[in-house]
Amino acid sequence: MNRNVVVFEGPTLEEARKKLFTESPRGVFLQSETAVDSKSKTVRAAGDSTEVAFAAALKQQPQGMVVRNKKEISSAQKTTIRVEAPDKETAAAMIAKRAGSNAILDKLNETQPPRAGFLGLGKAPGKYDGAVFNKAVVEVQFGQNARIEATFGARIVNWAGLLHHLFSPGVKIIDELAERLGHQIIFILMEKEYNSTYFEGVPFSRVTPKMVEKSRSLVHGTTIPGPLGFMMSAMGGSLLQDRYNVRPDGQTERKTNAGADSAIVSVSSCLPKGNVSLVGDALGRKAFEAIVHYAKIPIARYFLSLSFSQESLDEGPFTLEKQFDWRKYLAQIYSGGEMLLLEIYDSLPDGGVITDDLVARTVRGFFD
Repeated sequence: MNRNVVVFEGPTLEEARKKLFTESPRGVFLQSETAVDSKSKTVRAAGDSTEVAFAAALKQQPQGMVVRNKKEISSAQKTTIRVEAPDKETAAAMIAKRAGSNAILDKLNETQPPRAGFLGLGKAPGKYDGAVFNKAVVEVQFGQNARIEATFGARIVNWAGLLHHLFSPGVKIIDELAERLGHQIIFILMEKEYNSTYFEGVPFSRVTPKMVEKSRSLVHGTTIPGPLGFMMSAMGGSLLQDRYNVRPDGQTERKTNAGADSAIVSVSSCLPKGNVSLVGDALGRKAFEAIVHYAKIPIARYFLSLSFSQESLDEGPFTLEKQFDWRKYLAQIYSGGEMLLLEIYDSLPDGGVITDDLVARTVRGFFD
């Protein structure tokens, strides 16, 4: 068996994941994990006795599952059912229906024969007693624990490994880790996303000065690119440096730019059609809606965060408890997201639109 593979089990996937963080081997790092949710199945069976019924139920035990609970629903017993019917065959059918599928009609006695009557007068059904044997009925619950099969290695090589390392008990940020993965660590702390699936598609590569500089140019850029920018510049319509102000309550104040807003709204596929005639505040709100939408794409958000994380790293060593300026973080994300959309707008062919996939592909091209 591969010693680098460890299986963590629990009644639920959440419990298994807790063990992944608290019982993992020390000195190695999570490389990958495969999760299998818990399973359960309930089987009912009948038999001439409770023991026979349980034996019948246990024969249906699914592979890989264990017995969680055994319960007797009803015990075996004999009863008598009385009916009135025109004949024995009808009486037997009536008794079988009332007795249920787990009963057997042992004996049928006619206690009073039916009367045919004369010309329909005096006609009466017969009376019958049915001796019925009711089988024992039991219920067995089978179950399989949730499990996570985790592979460990000597280095942190992906988002799952970094998340696991950061949030395992007793972890400290050492200088080497902060120096190598500081941008990724700050992004996780700011986003508060602890499930590795959120980071799928986000490269876990070394952050280069070139990448940081491109992020910074988007975040702090004020010049609208291309012909639109040339026209707006001639009219004194460049973007303002401090156009985003995230308030303490999380609401964002934004200084609009009619030219930029109109361009973004006209090509954003995330917006419903029919916004081309909007002006003023209504146009600004729609533009901001598109900016927020595309800035939520994980790979775009991560790249736009590099400028902020680099500024934080330049301030000196940090710990997991360090308080970051989340308002500044969001303001930079929105500012960079706006400039990113304007750059894409400038490169669109006639009739082209901005989609989530186009934004993700464009940002992926910024990674070395």
